[in-house]
Amino acid sequence: MLKGFFELLRPVNCLMASIGAMIGAFAGMNGVFLDAQVLLAMASAFAICGAGQAINDYFDLRVDAKKNPGRPVPSGKISPKTALLFSSGLFATGLILAGFVNASALAIAAAFSGLLFVYSWKMKKVKILGNIVVSLATAFTLLFGASVAADYSLAVFFAASAFFASMGREITKDFEDKKADEGEKKSIAHVLPQKTISFLAALFYALAFTISAWLWFSGTLNNILYVFSISLGGIVFLGSAVSLMRGNAGLAQRLSKAGMALSLIGFIFGVV
Repeated sequence: MLKGFFELLRPVNCLMASIGAMIGAFAGMNGVFLDAQVLLAMASAFAICGAGQAINDYFDLRVDAKKNPGRPVPSGKISPKTALLFSSGLFATGLILAGFVNASALAIAAAFSGLLFVYSWKMKKVKILGNIVVSLATAFTLLFGASVAADYSLAVFFAASAFFASMGREITKDFEDKKADEGEKKSIAHVLPQKTISFLAALFYALAFTISAWLWFSGTLNNILYVFSISLGGIVFLGSAVSLMRGNAGLAQRLSKAGMALSLIGFIFGVV
């Protein structure tokens, strides 16, 4: 059962959320200060992300039974009721931890938690709404971290860049999941042709890169490693869009994840 809980949590995704909160905190504090407040924010982001993953599996049981039968709930490793209780416990833990940070952190965490729950409960059949929610959640982690110092002046640019990069990744994933979603969810891949989706993904990636690059051109960030990371990320994002245009959705998805990882690394360099 422990392995089932581990799989339900999707710890890699939660770790990324935690790192996003850390980056937002460092951006808000204009430096690296790994104090108790930052650690609380990181732990809160991890817990709330895990809660979102678990509640998603709870509501997605029927889809996963067809698409991912090995997931903890459809495979029987974890019962639906246990998954719901696990998610509720993580949501509560995340909110309590956020409350120990400050009132702003608690407000953002509450909004973030509500968004994740409503998304899994009501929005998943219209995947474009889900794409927006997931992308907002990515951006929220950076703003949530910035609430530690209550300074959002830099984190808001990081959040905007992360939002557009995540939108590009989400619609790429829609194309990859097109067949599995048929009859269950209506995504942008069921409405628009492949070339149009590829163009939209490229546009979102370009917006993400432009925002990150502007921080360097404006003199806000001048760390050469920041420039290198976001530039390399931009190249990888371009490769993702080209792969999608050629019909290789699997490679496009992997490249989009790599591009987002490079962007996060760039954000870290930008604030150290």
